[in-house]
Amino acid sequence: MREDLVEKNERSANVERLTHLIDHLKEQEKSYMKFLQKILARENEEEDVRTVDSAVGSGSVAESTSLNIDVQSEASDTTARDPEQEPMEEIENLKKQHDLLKRMLQQQEQLRALQGRQAALLALQHKAEQAIAVMDDSEKVAGTTPGHHTVRCRQTARSPFHQRVPLR
Repeated sequence: MREDLVEKNERSANVERLTHLIDHLKEQEKSYMKFLQKILARENEEEDVRTVDSAVGSGSVAESTSLNIDVQSEASDTTARDPEQEPMEEIENLKKQHDLLKRMLQQQEQLRALQGRQAALLALQHKAEQAIAVMDDSEKVAGTTPGHHTVRCRQTARSPFHQRVPLR
């Protein structure tokens, strides 16, 4: 009979511990879900900002920023969390987020620099195409064939005619 009482007490203690553990895990799950929702909300805000930036920007190159986020899951032990641990985790998460935002800003600056370079290269290409078109037009007017340019030279005072000398 005594063994039955001891066994009953152990069972009720185990049930109580398990109930406590289940409650703790539910709290952790809620906390984790809130954290994920905050991250998603911030990503959506950043995406909205990028959309506005791209609409305001040149519009020729879509802004895209790739971010690699590693989410680490923590294994929970059966004991309750230390009350000082949560603020420390939050501080650590904020530091990670700060670093991530810094990297994003650097990538956006690099993207803008690349867009500037691209615009300069496109302008150079346009100028070169115009110069080629002008050269082609002048060849047509002069009656020369492409690749064989001629230069008019003066002859001595005896002849009023000009002579064409091919350039190579």
